[in-house]
Amino acid sequence: MTIAAPHTPMYAGFWRRVSACILDMIFYLPLYGCTYFLFSPNRILSDGIFMLIALITYAWFFSSPKQATPGMRIMKFHVCDTEGNRISFARALFWGVTGTIGWMIALAGILYMMSNYDFDAIQAYLENPDVNPVPAGWEDPENIQKYLRISFISLGVFFVFNVIWSLSIGL
Repeated sequence: MTIAAPHTPMYAGFWRRVSACILDMIFYLPLYGCTYFLFSPNRILSDGIFMLIALITYAWFFSSPKQATPGMRIMKFHVCDTEGNRISFARALFWGVTGTIGWMIALAGILYMMSNYDFDAIQAYLENPDVNPVPAGWEDPENIQKYLRISFISLGVFFVFNVIWSLSIGL
């Protein structure tokens, strides 16, 4: 009787992961459109609901018997632990939540801007500054400097957390 060699997980290459991510974005586009349409007056609410649904479905995909999102299945790789076994839903959800927190840290400057300024007024001003008035709060250059400081500091913190996060799961 021959005993099969244990499965040794191999890491998926960078471009395979990027391709899977792009395919998953295409897969999630209709869902994002639905949440945006249903909650369009409140962009932060629609994005929050979409992120919650995406986190839960990603955790379900990772912990399912297929161990992969649709994009990962097309690119022929899956998520597993260091021994090649399927990961639990709790671990997959924890991984997704910590990654989302990392992205929120990275985007702290943008989140600050979304909560304090009218993006439509800023966009209109940037498109045609001769016609549109300076948006409220942008007259003072210190506001722009504050935004840039928050953005760069949060980006640095994000990279530290992202390294820790990326090492926390075997893909």
